Amino acid sequence: MKKITLILSIVICLVIGYVLGNFFPFDKIFSKIESEENIQGDTQLTVTAKMAGVDTPVPNLEIDLAEEPGPPPVGGIALTDESGIAKFNVQPGTYLIYFNQANFPENLIAPESEQITVSEGAVNKKEIVFFTK
Repeated sequence: MKKITLILSIVICLVIGYVLGNFFPFDKIFSKIESEENIQGDTQLTVTAKMAGVDTPVPNLEIDLAEEPGPPPVGGIALTDESGIAKFNVQPGTYLIYFNQANFPENLIAPESEQITVSEGAVNKKEIVFFTK
């Protein structure tokens, strides 16, 4: 009787595993999670941060890049240099440019997120203009 119960339990587990594996796309769910964790690639995106009116650069500003706002993935954070330029090396795709509110300069107004499509073999540039409070 114990052997029959054990065999029946194993068969039930195999059937449940088969059904779950074929009708629920676990592989797609986990591959999406992995792809969102790292957007690093060989395609360059340059984001320039400038002040409105005076056309001066905004240095040491954290610029975030991701498919949706939130904690940026690996490859999705860059600081502007003294010329106000932040460079990303990412995979081609459509991203949002946004800013970390925790360390955003208090004297500036944070702009809305901006969408950009990064294409392989293209000049991928975006200029963002900042206004003072």
